[in-house]
Amino acid sequence: MEITESTLGGGLDYIREQVNRFHDLGFSVWMDDFGSEYSSLDNLQRIPFDLIKFDRGFMREFDKNEKSRVILTELVRMAIALGVDTVAEGVETKEQVEFLREIGCSKLQGFYFSKPNSLDEILRRYEMGTAIGFENPAESEYFTALSKINLYDLASVARKDRESYSQYFDTVPMALVESDSDQCMITRCNGAYKDFLHKIADVSALSEWVSYPVGNQGVNNRFIRSLQKCAVKGGLAVVDDRLQNGVSVHAIMRRVATNPVTCVAAIVVAVLSIVDEAERDGGVSFAHMARALAADYINLYYVDFNTDEYIEYRSNASLAELQVVQRGTDFFGRSLDQTLARIYEDNHEVFLEAFQKERIERALSERGTYTRSYRIVDQEGPVYVNMKATRIAEGDSHVLFAISRRGRMNMPES
Repeated sequence: MEITESTLGGGLDYIREQVNRFHDLGFSVWMDDFGSEYSSLDNLQRIPFDLIKFDRGFMREFDKNEKSRVILTELVRMAIALGVDTVAEGVETKEQVEFLREIGCSKLQGFYFSKPNSLDEILRRYEMGTAIGFENPAESEYFTALSKINLYDLASVARKDRESYSQYFDTVPMALVESDSDQCMITRCNGAYKDFLHKIADVSALSEWVSYPVGNQGVNNRFIRSLQKCAVKGGLAVVDDRLQNGVSVHAIMRRVATNPVTCVAAIVVAVLSIVDEAERDGGVSFAHMARALAADYINLYYVDFNTDEYIEYRSNASLAELQVVQRGTDFFGRSLDQTLARIYEDNHEVFLEAFQKERIERALSERGTYTRSYRIVDQEGPVYVNMKATRIAEGDSHVLFAISRRGRMNMPES
């Protein structure tokens, strides 16, 4: 049911009652002509519309007035936050289509697609294969979730997860990627993400539908593997990776929906920073260094000594890489609890005395490193491990703790 916004002047209480009645009967209710002379944001908070249609006046001003784009961007962002779908009327050019898709406008309407047609004409065009087709109801919720992703809003991927990041683009490069077992395909991306693609691969031509098979040598396979892992496991994934051309990428990605018909997963990706490590520090990044050590170390901890925040990595030697196990605060308190639960009983007292923040800081200042050997008990019995701590760089507050396995104790024969 569509209600023209000008009708709201007849009494908001009455209209709200009718909207609730329509909802009780199973109808969705749309507000038509939002943005006309009667517009009021108060209407959106007082009446529970399911969708608002932006007046065609926005598209008439699209090329004349930059403010039109700014207003539409913020209106769509607001509608998404309210859980309200959106339709833009009067869409006539490809530039308008691309802009509206990027900001997450749910539906588009206008001469760009077709002039108004009767139902008979729509069915005739469909039979001839000249229509855009009908939506499968089983896929409706999936495509609705995709349409609401705003590629200018980092919250689309991070939500409530806070990540510190350095930004080297005017806008955070963001893309909506679909992935199955064989390939990853860019469904939508903003301009900054296209610039990012040029930096990580020799991409001579880009379109919104570019398929990157896993074996493609033009794109870093590790980045693709991260996308596909996120597609399978879901949740928020953090990528800190060195690509084939020496560029290090720090990105976050999140699975936003899975198509119930095709089982294709959609992932929204945000590139937080890219750094040419070869120019910055001779080609060695923390991620690259840590990965090279994966086969030798069972655990790595990346610790900020100023805040005691840390990231724990665990070795996956078969893939020659490290996986993020957890992030947290109070590194020394948590590590002490975990270690004492596994440490060999005879080493408790010595370890408690040695594993103190002040003692470690003093060793780092005097010798540049801190080392400690002790014994833990695993499923096969006692084993020696070695812990080594070193600063990432001079004057940097971050310290890398590496735990390596030395060998098993020689137990006396009974």
